[in-house]
Amino acid sequence: MDLAEEVGHFPLLDDEKFESLLNAFETQGITSQELLMWPIQDIAKKTGHPEQDVKTFVADLKLHLQKDLPKPRKIDDCIPQQASFTTGDEKLDKALNGGIPCGCLVEISGGSATGKSNFLMTLSMTSQLPLEFGGLGPSLFEKTRKPVQTMYIPTESALSTKRLSQISSHYKELLRANGIQDSTIYPQMENVITPSIAISDLERQDRCIFYQLPLLLQRNKNVKVVILDSVTHHIRAELPVSQRRSYIIKLGRFLRKMCNEYCVTVIVANQMTDKPLGDIISDEVFLKMNADYQLGWCYGWDEVGVVYRQLCSRNKQDFDTYDEIDYADYSADSSTQETSQRSSTPIWDQLKTERKKMFESKYKNKVSKIKTVPALGLDWLNFLDARISLIKDYKPILNEQMIEEFSEDLGIDSSFLRSQDDDENGNSNAESKRKTVAEVLMSNDYLANYNFETQRKLLIVFSPLVSGARQRECIFEIWNGGIRCP
Repeated sequence: MDLAEEVGHFPLLDDEKFESLLNAFETQGITSQELLMWPIQDIAKKTGHPEQDVKTFVADLKLHLQKDLPKPRKIDDCIPQQASFTTGDEKLDKALNGGIPCGCLVEISGGSATGKSNFLMTLSMTSQLPLEFGGLGPSLFEKTRKPVQTMYIPTESALSTKRLSQISSHYKELLRANGIQDSTIYPQMENVITPSIAISDLERQDRCIFYQLPLLLQRNKNVKVVILDSVTHHIRAELPVSQRRSYIIKLGRFLRKMCNEYCVTVIVANQMTDKPLGDIISDEVFLKMNADYQLGWCYGWDEVGVVYRQLCSRNKQDFDTYDEIDYADYSADSSTQETSQRSSTPIWDQLKTERKKMFESKYKNKVSKIKTVPALGLDWLNFLDARISLIKDYKPILNEQMIEEFSEDLGIDSSFLRSQDDDENGNSNAESKRKTVAEVLMSNDYLANYNFETQRKLLIVFSPLVSGARQRECIFEIWNGGIRCP
């Protein structure tokens, strides 16, 4: 037995007084585990050495091993000193009942261009604000100041330092306006740490999260916030569907461990994925649980393509009209009237009609009927403490009444426009008029491209700080200082 190899070197191994005792351990085959577990009398009897020598050696061995053990933590050490930190806007903080919860795993989900990265960069600045301004930084009255730092891990593209500088400048001006002239208190870009190499694939992302991040948090106690922007990108691009569940569970457990062990707030951005629709066409054709549909949806096909594939795959041939499809095996209660209306309509015309309906729904304050949900599924959701969803919508500047009023200036025929009386009186021609309206709106350059203003909304899906009775959403906008409520 080589004790130095098993437990490392300690002073008694070089003491000539214990040389014969060490030889006896090796001769009798006594391991380091047995030295720690056996009674002193049994070890002395087996080696033929005095009990006092054995007791002294074992006691020194235990002291040596205890140096490498982690120090016991008190329960108070695992609880963040603050419940939350500010988002930088009073209305957003009120909706979140104080701000971003500390010591938690928080998800910011949203589609493309909803403002996720702007929100995350804003949080990397607001977390540095002094305690009196809602940040995680030390109080203005403390003499010794340690900066609050953020570990920002961008996976989709490099961190925009120009945009980060804009947000930082805003909060510097805010503190100056409140009479604070000490520059050491201002949020600094230097306190936002990024990986030394680009996170260009899943392998580098894993190395950064599972190996480099724990070492950083262990050595640098000033890091209070970890931002991962985004968690989904490389998983969806590289990981096969069959391996995603186990990876997501592993990642969720690890990030939760980081929150608890190092008392940091981990904020991750999550992308969105299409949610299966139940009303694109009738249930007799569009079966929600159909394997053909779900397979296409998992591989990222659009709704129209998935539906057409489902229709064609049932009899292993291409169809031109709905009357060629036998519904008997799929829906015994199908409506005869709906079937007769579709039987003479080509499939491609029906699918085009669905696209027109999606376009027209913009004039009902929605871009399309396709709904989205955060990616990674229920396995990921189980690890989250809070989920904040960012929604980007398009609101028409000219509504239907104004379009009809200015139809001559817009160069469209008002006789094609749908009146409200058709809907209210249940006019049978309302459906055909609605299709014509979509065609008219698509053909007009102004209405199709310039008649919408962007509207962004923040929705608190759940949070440990927000009760069900509170207002859970608010409208926000992106500006030079990050995000704010208008």
